[in-house]
Amino acid sequence: MVHRLTLALTLGCLPGACGTYDPPPEVLETNLGRGVYDPRRGDIELTLSEPVDPATLRVEVARAVFSVERDLCLPADDLPPGCAAAAEVVIAADSDRITLEEGRVVHIDGSTLEPFSTYALRLAGGLADEAGHARVTPVVKTFFVRGDVQGTPTDFEAGMFFGKLNTSAPLPIEVNFYFWIEVSPEDGLIRVFGADADPVSGSPDGQETSLQQDRWRPDPVLPLGFTMQADGVIQETPDQTLLELLPFELNVATPPVLAAGAVFRGTVAEGVPPGDIGGLRELVQGQLDASAVYLGDTDTSIGAARGDLVMFRLTEEEAPPLSAILGEGVTEADVRSTFGQ
Repeated sequence: MVHRLTLALTLGCLPGACGTYDPPPEVLETNLGRGVYDPRRGDIELTLSEPVDPATLRVEVARAVFSVERDLCLPADDLPPGCAAAAEVVIAADSDRITLEEGRVVHIDGSTLEPFSTYALRLAGGLADEAGHARVTPVVKTFFVRGDVQGTPTDFEAGMFFGKLNTSAPLPIEVNFYFWIEVSPEDGLIRVFGADADPVSGSPDGQETSLQQDRWRPDPVLPLGFTMQADGVIQETPDQTLLELLPFELNVATPPVLAAGAVFRGTVAEGVPPGDIGGLRELVQGQLDASAVYLGDTDTSIGAARGDLVMFRLTEEEAPPLSAILGEGVTEADVRSTFGQ
């Protein structure tokens, strides 16, 4: 008897005791891209791995509110530490704006979500397939709502800028960039091209307070460096000049970080860059937010990002050639003809 039991266990299990594992439903894909939702393209969609029991489907959308530890403060039995209150739910689980197609495609009408705002979608645990196999853990995805903004005629000139980004979440890092801002003066439309700015090995002392080309080098070639392109607008008001960038992706090589759904809002004014680097000049400074951050090659977000970005205009002597900061397949002529000029 002992020998028969040992043999059965060696082969895997006793007769009749094993069955084929049937996993619970999973989210196969969404149309949120990497953290950006465009209401002009229709509903938010979640495609599930198999048809589910509609009675077990609970999806809600809330404003993305974070604790000081950057945990989402979503409605739950136990709020994460540091959350004073649960985030406001704007689409409840019983809303008629949530529908299920063919048992496995969830549609959420997001047409009333506020543009340029960040939300969190939560698919609650307990979702079961038609055979009753239920998932335990919830699925949470943060996303930014894209919107249209209008620029105004502007005197802001195209040119090369040096940028410093200091993030406070989810990782405290400092990254330096070269940015070229191309401008359409008639309507304030802009396009920004950026590349990582790396310290030059063996450069003279005082690198942190100098913008000369012998102290820094642009590195636009992934995976060794960074390349980004973003569209935005300049808005001239009686009180200030604003620069806004619409959602874009921000790639950093070291540490390997991708910030999806990144947006920036800043003011344009004369000032001295942080640390007295470069002296008095034109500055663009404000806050950069991203709806999701990914480390390395992972597809799982570690949370939303927030940081302070300061860009300061370079002189002709300080600025590298425009061609040096452009990624593969982008030429200086392409940039200069962005707005048909």
